[in-house]
Amino acid sequence: MQILKNQNREKIITMRIISEKAQMTVGNIYRYYKSKEELFATIVAPLYNKLTDEMKIMIHDNTPDIKQLVSKYKELQGQFCKEWVILFNGSTGTRFEKTVKKLEKVLQDSLRNALIKNNKNDELAQPLSKALMSGLTTILSDKQSDSQKTADNFIDYIVSGLS
Repeated sequence: MQILKNQNREKIITMRIISEKAQMTVGNIYRYYKSKEELFATIVAPLYNKLTDEMKIMIHDNTPDIKQLVSKYKELQGQFCKEWVILFNGSTGTRFEKTVKKLEKVLQDSLRNALIKNNKNDELAQPLSKALMSGLTTILSDKQSDSQKTADNFIDYIVSGLS
């Protein structure tokens, strides 16, 4: 997982790179995983499943309140910090890419509703949602021991500016 976390920004991760970093043979990795996609899926599946379950509930209830959504984000980041980084930095070109985009859209819609409710410029919803997702991923990628606390503070700061 650490290999994918550290290398996912480069977007060109091969099984050979993974095997070298894990100090394993390529054959040994292929014994357990048929492809990089399967390895990626194994790592992010717990977070992915939880996110999709939560999204279904939130979307069913219409657009979720931003505080409700942020609360869920904080909870999931606490449980799946490394997986969050891998999913949001490395999902391009995988079957998980659409889910990440859908989650970003739910966030954007929630932010738009909060901005409208507070008589703020709702055109800020898209850049705020992108900044929030990018900022969280950057913070959680950092190797500081207090990255979760920093992520929570970052979310709180952005959300507090909405009211």
